[in-house]
Amino acid sequence: MVEPAGIGGWLYVVALGLLLSPLRLLAAFVGTLTPVIRDGAWATLTSPDSSAYHPLWATVIVVESLGNLACLLASITLLVLFVKRSSRFPKLFIWVTILTFPYVVLLAWLGSLVLPNEPVIDPTTARQLVSSIVVIGIWVPYMLLSRRVRNTFIA
Repeated sequence: MVEPAGIGGWLYVVALGLLLSPLRLLAAFVGTLTPVIRDGAWATLTSPDSSAYHPLWATVIVVESLGNLACLLASITLLVLFVKRSSRFPKLFIWVTILTFPYVVLLAWLGSLVLPNEPVIDPTTARQLVSSIVVIGIWVPYMLLSRRVRNTFIA
């Protein structure tokens, strides 16, 4: 019997996610950062003279921006490794997938420090956490156990 190899089967779903991920992350990055820069939100949130000031706003904005940039770079790296069928792809995919969960938790926690009257887990954060758990539960075992993955990413 011939072992499955090459991009096929469930790897098509992974490929689709890898193609869409940089676009989604770029849109989120630009959508989050643009108002902060263009609309003067940075000055409003980080100026001690402002009524919206909190000493941690700058930290929250910088951490979220750098984290989103890191996620964008990771998604592009994963896409390149996938196309090259690199043996490093499955391991990096697993790491990025797993690290998404604590990143979402970190952002929720930081947000709760500057907005203590808001729920720590709002509906958007809840969706992100559930999505992260589902992705970890499905794709990490697939990357670890799939013969197709083992036979495809060998370069």
